[in-house]
Amino acid sequence: MNSVDKHLNAETKAATLLAMRSAKKDTLLVVEGDTDVDLFANTLGVPRSNILSCNGKEVLMLVYGMGPAKGIDPGSIFIRDRDHDSVITGIKNGVLILVTTKYDIEMELLGNRIFGRLLSDYLKSPLDRVQESAEFAKVCRPAGYIGALRLFSHTNAIGIDFDDIKYTRFINAKTMDIGVKEMVRYMFAKSKVKLENLDDIQAEIEKLVLSVPNDEMACGKEVVDVLHLALSKHYDACPASECTSEVLSRMLRVAANNDDMKMLPMYAALRAHVASSGFPWNGAPL
Repeated sequence: MNSVDKHLNAETKAATLLAMRSAKKDTLLVVEGDTDVDLFANTLGVPRSNILSCNGKEVLMLVYGMGPAKGIDPGSIFIRDRDHDSVITGIKNGVLILVTTKYDIEMELLGNRIFGRLLSDYLKSPLDRVQESAEFAKVCRPAGYIGALRLFSHTNAIGIDFDDIKYTRFINAKTMDIGVKEMVRYMFAKSKVKLENLDDIQAEIEKLVLSVPNDEMACGKEVVDVLHLALSKHYDACPASECTSEVLSRMLRVAANNDDMKMLPMYAALRAHVASSGFPWNGAPL
């Protein structure tokens, strides 16, 4: 989608939001994508008809920037992943935007109780919280290195392609160890980006990994992908076809509930804003 398409799409989404506001006075949620509609409808008990998907964070931010006009009012709450952007939860022109403190909402949920639930569905023996924490760290470690490369690419405008990664090219599925040089070589070659100064890039990736905990550097999608690899090879818990990334992502959204949402840092801001906005809340009690 080019910049013109994004602006046209933002205008369309703003018009849709205005139509939603004309139809109802409830609190409305504006989210990045359709999977977020599923997640927040489930965890917050908000009717799907009260949630607008923007098909991407760029369009969401354009719509948010139109406030307070076009039906974008204190009763329209925007929710987005932080990614590697310098954006935080806050209010502009009376309109609240909730931003995850970790890379995305999946990482916020996985880091609480959801990872343990996913793991326990496949492992033969249940794990206590200490064991769950250790296994979560194990899965997050390789994903953290990929996240560091993502941040490096973002900061330097390199254009690395993070779709359809073949993780076994650089992750030992039995031990969950990661070859950093192999990862850099593979990701640059996959992206058709010329690779220069491999040792310097590796050093920068290692430095980034040391600067931020892996669960804050990692992307939720990649943690789920690595978990898929771990369940089928490292834990030998199931055939790969039974724990695909798509299955695990769906399980994550279904497993998350209202109590999980209440554990997230953004929840307090959501609750406080709804209480003061003057718009009715049509969802689970806050």
